[in-house]
Amino acid sequence: MPIRLLALDLDETLLHYSRGVSPRNLAAVRAAARKGVHIIIATGRGPLAARSILQELDLGQPSIHYGGALVLARPICHCGLDPQSHQILRARYVPEALVKNVLRAANQLDLHAQIYEGDTVVFARENLFTERYTKILHLPCRLEPNLLDLPLANVPKVLVYSDPEWQEENRAKLAALLPADVDILTSSPGFLEIGAPGATKGAALAWLAEYLGVPQAQTVAIGDNTLDADMITWAGLGCCVGNANEAVKPLADLILPSCSEDGVACFIEEHIL
Repeated sequence: MPIRLLALDLDETLLHYSRGVSPRNLAAVRAAARKGVHIIIATGRGPLAARSILQELDLGQPSIHYGGALVLARPICHCGLDPQSHQILRARYVPEALVKNVLRAANQLDLHAQIYEGDTVVFARENLFTERYTKILHLPCRLEPNLLDLPLANVPKVLVYSDPEWQEENRAKLAALLPADVDILTSSPGFLEIGAPGATKGAALAWLAEYLGVPQAQTVAIGDNTLDADMITWAGLGCCVGNANEAVKPLADLILPSCSEDGVACFIEEHIL
């Protein structure tokens, strides 16, 4: 059967690390779109952080954000995400009690934790990570020293940052302080992500495929990390790039060249074009 929907992770999958979309990947994605394939961006980034990439791709398709918490109906407008707009097709926010549990656990382990309000990054302590993160992604931010005392509704995800060298050890320590059914997924080195139960890329992709009228068997997903794992396993054909997390590779039906070798373009050129 022909491929009708292709879901793509951004960082370390479609994007060449911090260097953006390569000319070959860009040309391949646009060619697949011209053939009528739904190209769906599925990212851990929020709408504003992904906006420049969505504008460059110019696909006019829905997109998945915050690791599956939000599904948006169309490309982001210049003002970023308006929580009151009708762009949001599906939202799954982290329960407030879980948000505060994660923040307390991160404090206990002396790890940085931040939440998101729309596109704004909110944290209780400033540090080098918050400075670099918000600067690189051009995101607004707000310091709230008494963050745990505030009402924390409509939070799409909590991001805990660990030194990448100690990522797995800190992930295990964090997991020990949280309920057993809470998943802690990774998206980039040192990034430990906690969303609402069931608010995953795979769940969002399944919902969106049904919304678009595309059978599961005609979907493909390409990713690189554990945040992409259930998207890869749900898709009719699940793929990962060669630079993927070693824990993800056994889950994939197909392992592509790395992102630096235009693995996404390689797949599109061979299997779609």
